[in-house]
Amino acid sequence: MADMKSNNPVPNFYRASGEDFKKIPGSPIAYWVNDEYRDSFLNNERLSDYFFSDGLTKTGNNNKFLRYHWEISNHVAKNPDLYRICVKGGDARDYYGNTDNMINWHPKTREHYRSDHVARITPEYLCSRMHGRAVLP
Repeated sequence: MADMKSNNPVPNFYRASGEDFKKIPGSPIAYWVNDEYRDSFLNNERLSDYFFSDGLTKTGNNNKFLRYHWEISNHVAKNPDLYRICVKGGDARDYYGNTDNMINWHPKTREHYRSDHVARITPEYLCSRMHGRAVLP
């Protein structure tokens, strides 16, 4: 992709090949991306080689197992064996994240999540990689 500013009097005019878009995963129409950025997708390893998403955490009963962080006492919320941040998604927010929900992470509750036909939680081997630190389930 070439910045045509030097060859054309039209400001902010770019030229891009359709093949250039295919180099970026998902083929976004990102005509402003320079060659170095675009080629980084070809020359580096993909995040998907190291990470994956198994979808949203599902409790099977959000009214029972999810709380807003202000509903839980501070000392309980800081204990990663009792509650963890649960990113639910939703509308994009400009000035803060979607981290206002906490999920009950007590060992007995996790057993419920594993045995319930609707519930789905982050596999333990992903949580254990963080060596006990609070991570987003």
